[in-house]
Order: sequence, then C-alpha cells, then structure tokens
Amino acid sequence: MIYRSAGLTLNWHVPADQEDVKEVQNIKFAWRCQKCGDSGTTHSFHESGVCPSCGADIKSGNQRQFIEPAGFAVDFYETPNNNVDNQQFVPVESPWIALDSDWLSLPNPDLGRFRTTTKGHIFHQSRGINGTGYALCLECGRTEPMTPDGVMPERFAKPHRKLRRGKDDAPECPGSNDSWKIKEGITLGHETWTDACEFQLKSTQGHWLNDKVAAITLAVALRDALAELIGVENTELACATRQVRTDEGGLCRAIVLFDRYAAGYASSVPRYLRELFHKARAKLLCSNDCDSVCPHCVLDFDQRFAVEDMDRHKALDFLTEQWVTGFRVPEQYAFFGEQSQPDFSPLLESIWSAVAKGAVKAIRLQTGGEPDQWDIALSPLRQLAYQIASKGVQVSILTPASVLEQLDETERNLLASLADAPDIEVYALEAPVRCGEGWLLVETLSTETERWAGDTQSSLVFGPDWGQVENLLVSAREPEAPALDATRIDADTLRPVATVLGDRELEIGGELNGKLKTFGKRFWNYLGKKHEPVQMQLDATDPVTFIRYQDRYFFSPLSVRLLFEIVKALRARVGEERWPLPTLEIETLECRPRTRRNGPPQRFLWSDWDNNATRTEVIKSLFNGIDARPRIKLNSLHQQAHGRMLEIVFSSGKSLRIRFDQGVSYWRVARSVDSHSKAFNFSETDSKRQVARLMRADVNLEGAEQKTQLFIKVVTAKPD
Repeated sequence: MIYRSAGLTLNWHVPADQEDVKEVQNIKFAWRCQKCGDSGTTHSFHESGVCPSCGADIKSGNQRQFIEPAGFAVDFYETPNNNVDNQQFVPVESPWIALDSDWLSLPNPDLGRFRTTTKGHIFHQSRGINGTGYALCLECGRTEPMTPDGVMPERFAKPHRKLRRGKDDAPECPGSNDSWKIKEGITLGHETWTDACEFQLKSTQGHWLNDKVAAITLAVALRDALAELIGVENTELACATRQVRTDEGGLCRAIVLFDRYAAGYASSVPRYLRELFHKARAKLLCSNDCDSVCPHCVLDFDQRFAVEDMDRHKALDFLTEQWVTGFRVPEQYAFFGEQSQPDFSPLLESIWSAVAKGAVKAIRLQTGGEPDQWDIALSPLRQLAYQIASKGVQVSILTPASVLEQLDETERNLLASLADAPDIEVYALEAPVRCGEGWLLVETLSTETERWAGDTQSSLVFGPDWGQVENLLVSAREPEAPALDATRIDADTLRPVATVLGDRELEIGGELNGKLKTFGKRFWNYLGKKHEPVQMQLDATDPVTFIRYQDRYFFSPLSVRLLFEIVKALRARVGEERWPLPTLEIETLECRPRTRRNGPPQRFLWSDWDNNATRTEVIKSLFNGIDARPRIKLNSLHQQAHGRMLEIVFSSGKSLRIRFDQGVSYWRVARSVDSHSKAFNFSETDSKRQVARLMRADVNLEGAEQKTQLFIKVVTAKPD
C-alpha cells in the first residue's frame, strides 16, 4: 500500500498522542553568501541578511526560512492505493556547507590549499517539487508545495481539513481562519555538524578550479580514495562542491568531503594527503576506459542524481600527471634538504604527538621576532612549556639576546617565572636559527631528533600566534641534534630590578573565586594581605587623583564589569573624602569586526562588542555612577601599550601599579552557571538597557586552570 505524506508532525517535545499540547515551533533562517560562499543558520531574520565573514548583504534568494521536521503524517481520511505508476520525485538539492578553520597550504602551495574541522556545518534542504518551498499550516501541520510561481497552493485557498483529528473534533482546521497560521514558502531543512575537509585547488597553470563537472567528478574520486586509504566503505563519507570567492577575489569551485556520521574520517585527511591525490587519479583513469563515468571508476548509487554533471576526462584534464608529480615540497620550502616533509597538523598537535610516544627526553623551543609583538601571557607556548615540563621532559626556551634586552617589564617577569619552574630553562642565542630559507621552531631530542621549521620569522614571536606559519610547516627526522650554542639565563637575571618599596609577584588561581558583585572587595583584600606596601597606601590619607587601565583586549561586558567592581571597591576602601572625582583613563584597541574567524555569535557576557560607540556608552554610564570621570582612548595596535596595567595615582605623588599578565579577562564565568544567567543581549541598541543587564549579572567567577600572575609595585615618582 502507498500512503502519501500530507504534512508534518509539529509536536517537538511531547508524545505523538498528546494532540492537545501546543508548542512554539523551531523555525529558523538559513543563509548563504553569494560573495564569499559562507553559510549558516540563525533564529534572527536580521542576522540572516548580513554575512558575518565578509559583511556582504545576503540576497533574498540565498535566504531560507526553514523548519526541521520532527516527523511526517498522512491524512487518515484519504484512502491509500497501490498505484506505483503515478509517483512524484522531489529534486535533490546540494547541501550548504561551511567550515570555520584555518587554511593550510598543500605541499606545493602553488597547487592550492585545504582545511579540516571536526565541526563542519552541513545544511540539507528541500524546497518541494517546484523548488519554491512549501505552505505549512502551523495549527495542524498540513503541508503542500507552493506553485511554480511561488503562489499559495489551491488547498489553502479555502478552508482545509485538519491533518489529524479526534472523532469528536470539527473537520475544519481552525488555522483556516487565521492567515498568519499558514506559513508560505517555507523550506524543509536539517542541519548537522560533522567532520569535514575542504580543498581549493589550482591547476599547474595557476588557475583556480572552477569547472563544475570537473570539480564534482574529482570530489567523488577523492571521497572514494580517502575511504580506501582509511579502510571504510565509501558510503561512510559524502562529498559536495560549492562556489566560493578566493582571497584574491577570484571564483573557485571548492571540493568538500564530509562524514555522514561524524566518525572522524574527513578530518583525518592530513595523514593521507600525499597518497590521496595519487589514488584519486588512479580511479579516474578507469580500468574500463569509459567515455564519461561508470561503476568501474567513480559512478555509484550515491551519484545517481549527479551523473549528468560528471565526466572523468574533465577531471583528468585538471588532475594531470604533472599536477600529481608536482605535489611535493618545492625547493624553496625544503628547509632540511631531502629529508624535508610537509606537516599538515598544527605545530602544537605535532609536538604533543611526539611527546606522547614517550621517547622524548628534551625539547628545544625557539622564540624571537619583534619584541613589541610578544605577549607571553596569551601564548600557547607558555602553557605548552609548563605542561611538557610536568611530564619530566627537559624544556629549553631559546631567544636571541637582542630580543631579551628589549623586552618590557611584564614580559621579563613572565619569562623569569618560566625559568623558575622545574625542568624549564631559558637560553640566549646570538641570532635565530635558520634552516635554509626557513626558521627553526622546535627540536625534540630522543633516539633521533625531529625538527620543525616555518617560512616566516613572525612564527617565532612569543605570543598568541607562536608556531603558526604562513604557507608550510616542514619537518624532518635526523640521527642527532646539532650542539646547543647558547647561554643559559637564570630567573634572577631575567627579572627586573625591584624598586625601593619593593616589587611583588603574585600567582593567583582560584583565590578570588566567588560572586561577581563582590569581586572587587576580594581583589583588594587579597592584594593588601599579600603585599604590605599596598595595604599601607590604601590606608593612607592622600586622595586618589587619577586612574589608568591599559588593556589591548578590553572588549567584553564581563571585562568592563570586572574593572568596574575593582574601581568601585577601591572607592569604598579609601572613602569619599579621598575620592575627589578622579579621572579614569581607559586605553584599549577599537572593537574587532565580528566574523566567523574571531568567534561565535555574540551571546554571552564574555563575548566581544563589535561597536565602539556602544562599548563607550556602557563604560561611561557605569563609571559615572561611582563618581569616576571616564575617558576612553582608542589606539591602533602599534600605539597601544603592550602590557595590561592598572595604575592608581595619589595626590602625594605615589602611585600603585598592578601589571596583569592577562588583564581582568583572566577571570571567567564559572562553568556551573546556567545559560540564562550568563547571556547578554548585544542586539539591544539602547546602551542604558545593556548597562542594566550588565549590573544585574551576579554570576560566579572562577580562575582558569593555569594561574595568572600579577606584578605589583608602589612608586614615589609622579607619572610622566
């Protein structure tokens, strides 16, 4: 018997027999950018109209209002039949795919690039037999395709019967009397997150692959090749192509491989990259020498809807023998000579892979670059050094002596703290170590030595981007490591000279954990207890005349609230007589435009503002309320002071300076806090309402696993 689906089941969270339970339906918006090729979903129609990656306005034809069916229902009052001759086929539509990860060059960067992720976003969709969507009754769930012209189907032009009803119910659906209950042009959609790999390929002539037929055929060949290399059925993987715009503005037909069941296959491509294209070309050569495609090469059941867009000869015209032969490390990237091998994993991942094998006895980590770009507190290298040393591996951090001489006080203190740790040593080099045209980054020492080098000196900078190369990370294995030609620098030599009243370094982890509203009080109590000069100055009689806070990354509502609590508690500590409306100067960078690269959509207290005016208004409103005169100074990256410092100046000329290695952003909302309490509405355009929401927040705070360091001093000289 043949039953025809007549609609959707709209009960999302209740048993199917509970027909009297009504719920809000989860209707969302999907979008795809016609400029850069990015895509995504959102609950906001406004957000679906602007691409977060490139800022382009999304054309209406690239927006979909969709519902994810919980199930399908038949009309129980229609008689089923057994006529198989009268079937309707709904066209299959390609999924919209988005990856949000960093690009890596192929072994030969001239041939293109690729990226992998374990969180690729796949949006599958169906817009009905006419491709114009469906009309959906939100009352009963009855669904019909829109006409080819996008007009309401005839069934909804007059009152319709309920899709499902009890014996005592009226036959006519109440939704017939409310036009808003009939949703027009809606898409049936399903979104999932899975492992994915995207290729953007260039021909040997330097042209981006932009032929749809060649790209689809090559995608299938790569999918089959990867499945064979891993040892799984090719049905475990899917493939697709999408037209995107490259960084240079040209068009490219990208190839995407993705897992059907998030099993980790597509994200493992870097392990098989060298063999992948050789095997794909072998499949395209076809043992049956077919005219286009056949089951002997790349045609299978999954491609039954794409057979008209496949031709192995066009794919072979692109994936030539010359292309595959050129798929090796070019001479300019052969930093270690013939032993040079491309490493497609992130450097940190490769290091941990080597250490995990258990044979590594020591590791040398190279640093350098421009000293004013250093930011040890936020560098993954800092945590890497501590973690590897905790496993009993000797860690050596090597830096050119000229760089050490130019480091500011904060960075020298942080480097000294590393040198204080067991199994970590700091060395001064005469110059960065070159490897051919590259720069040495890491050496692991065991029975053999594994070395990594990058193509840019900036990858040596001891900051957030340490180890990130521009084009290609290259590794090599050698019998033994070269001798270390460097001078060890102890912690006392690295640490700045103390002032008369003494400097104090504090390590803080969970000591200040607790409610946000009392964070400032805990902060000053702890500092006063741990450093007597701070306590003495807080108990003195001279008024506070000026406060300055410098922080490059002062972007989030939580950071602003934390500083507010510190200043508010300071005012309460010194008293009103010592608080003659001091100026509070905040120096920071302009807000960063929001893209897929700099984080998820703004939703939480720790998310970033992307609007300078809103952030400024919130800051002014907050601090005016505690009799501090805020002055916001927005600097360029080169103008902004490197460290994060809170300076409090008193009328006597004394000043209290607190240098934070990570700023107030070190403290975060506790993981136990519920989603509602940590939410923040960035779409609210009224800054006063944002202030009110921020002041209502009283979440629990906690320190990170890695402790933060504060460097405190009380000085007698007036500030410049």
